[in-house]
Amino acid sequence: MILGGRQGAVVIVPARVADYLTRHAGLGRYRKTHRGHDPEVDAALLAIAIVGASWSGTGTGTAHTNPPEPRTGSTSVGSAEAAARLGITSRAVTKAIAEGRLKATKSGSTWRIHCADLDHFRAQRPH
Repeated sequence: MILGGRQGAVVIVPARVADYLTRHAGLGRYRKTHRGHDPEVDAALLAIAIVGASWSGTGTGTAHTNPPEPRTGSTSVGSAEAAARLGITSRAVTKAIAEGRLKATKSGSTWRIHCADLDHFRAQRPH
């Protein structure tokens, strides 16, 4: 969302998008390597990192929904566990991976899905 402001336009970044940008677009690395060059940029990137981290902890991005499922010690799950958490079939999970809608890595003959990527996929699905 873009808003007009006294000092120019202002962009509002949703928490889920902030988490995605930090993890997948490399904003976390960029923030660390360019820290101190511009205080306003530093503050904006830090805000994005904080908001993204808060979203990734909820799994939903809002306090008005059920709490996220408890995480086991693992940061990733297999396709069967992902399907159970999403309430869909394993085939639907595999199809989402094949179509690029769900990030996953192949480990031997099974797919592994990072829990944060599973949370992003869940947030993108129509309700």
